[in-house]
Amino acid sequence: MSLRSRLGWHLHAVFQAYYRRGVDARVLSYAGARTEAKAYPPQFIDLVRLTRFVSERKPAVLWEFGSGWSTQFLAQAVADNGAGRLYSMEAAETWTAHTRAMLPPWLEPWVEIHYAPADRVDRGGACAWKYRYRPDAIPQFVYVDGPAGAKECPGNADLLEIEDRLAPGCLIVIDGRGSTVDFLRTKFRRPWRYWKDMGPFGRHFSQFNQSYLELQR
Repeated sequence: MSLRSRLGWHLHAVFQAYYRRGVDARVLSYAGARTEAKAYPPQFIDLVRLTRFVSERKPAVLWEFGSGWSTQFLAQAVADNGAGRLYSMEAAETWTAHTRAMLPPWLEPWVEIHYAPADRVDRGGACAWKYRYRPDAIPQFVYVDGPAGAKECPGNADLLEIEDRLAPGCLIVIDGRGSTVDFLRTKFRRPWRYWKDMGPFGRHFSQFNQSYLELQR
């Protein structure tokens, strides 16, 4: 490993330790004791940013495409608000079970975790994923971190299909999936404000890159 890489990962560890203080310690302890060894470790920078949005905006309905650590902390943020519901759609059956096993019992009233296989469909000449389940409740906050295969099939058909029902101020957070951002920005019909947060490491650690789309009036 090069000196630059070693320095980068050292800084990564420093920032992880710093941002770890910003997440709920009870959730981290409970979920951490039940996570699988092969699971991707929690990225505290992302988790702090996600939960901050929920705390500030207080959405009544949240959708999550993909599940895992984010599910636990988004659910805790909803519980801390005292109102709202998180719907998590996971395309992989094994990871659905894994996320459910991690979930602290006190968060069960605030979240629904659904095993929802995703099918490839064509949307305007581009490949998109369409989940076999999605809630009737329309979200004010959406987190997109699934399914796998974004490079080969970047789109999200479900968000295109409900766009006309979304209220101004709806925020979509897209974790690292640049091709999904390009798909939505091209296919959406209503005016959306776009911005990107590279995180404290910029382009050196792409897992910290998050893009945001907010529906304008």
